[in-house]
Amino acid sequence: MKLSILTTDNTIPAPPGRLIVILLALALMTAACSKREQGPPPNTAATVNNRVITRQALQREIERVGSRFAGAAKDAREEKQFKKEILDILIGGELLYQASRDDGITVGADEVRAELAKVNASLPESQRSHPFTSEEIERKLAIEKFIASRFADTTVITDEQGENFYRENIDDFTRPENITVSHILIKCPPDADENTRQRALDKIKDIQQRLSEGADFAAMARQYSEDGSAPQGGSLGIVIRGQLSEALERAAFALEPGQTSDVVASEAGFHLIRVEAKEPTYVIPYSEIKDKLKAYLRQREINRKIDEFIKRQRASADIKTYV
Repeated sequence: MKLSILTTDNTIPAPPGRLIVILLALALMTAACSKREQGPPPNTAATVNNRVITRQALQREIERVGSRFAGAAKDAREEKQFKKEILDILIGGELLYQASRDDGITVGADEVRAELAKVNASLPESQRSHPFTSEEIERKLAIEKFIASRFADTTVITDEQGENFYRENIDDFTRPENITVSHILIKCPPDADENTRQRALDKIKDIQQRLSEGADFAAMARQYSEDGSAPQGGSLGIVIRGQLSEALERAAFALEPGQTSDVVASEAGFHLIRVEAKEPTYVIPYSEIKDKLKAYLRQREINRKIDEFIKRQRASADIKTYV
């Protein structure tokens, strides 16, 4: 199934990938830069046009980013790649900061103080051991101003562009037919002998009879179902086509809300299926998503311009790495 770019509340997330990582990392840029001496100082992770990114700054950034993924184990190869990616982000940020200086962009002390207080106050618990400094915030604001003046202020998405994207990616704006479904399973392996099979069939038919007499489906599932969903009253939640076995899907999608199926056989055994709710396929109208879609496309275009700019700057910059 093709994944939608829409979230469950119909918002459009910012485009994923390296561009957004770079943008988020702008708030985390190292400020520890100095003129490069002959031969890299012991504390040097990289130099960018003779400006130094220190090893301490790199480690600080690694800890900040790493705190967002606490508990995710990485082997030595992954750790090395992670460090390289973080250093690449810092280098990209340094190139943007140098470009902001070249453009004569300045940041006032009052701006820095206000932003510093806001950013540090909003840090999650896992990152509060790495608060930002005034120098880092000054760099962040300078880069943001540069991005606004060089890229954001000149990027406009027309209605035609929005409509074209919508038509070309209509599947991303389509909610497939779905059902809220529960089931009761009495297990019976495909290679079961006739006696075992008959006992399982008799058991599921007895449950079916009790349901027809008014027994509660969820209560019967909790008591008799041999599936892992039994504690939840047999609930499988919301499902779309392709998520169930062929036999279960055919039976389930044929039901209307409130209906219970006849006995359905599968490789797992025998089932009774109940549908609680059903929603047909729905295509979100362009008028409903227009503003959010155009904002998404505009941000994507800004990110593309930033990425291209950094690539050009890297091609002509004097960059040396030492980790």
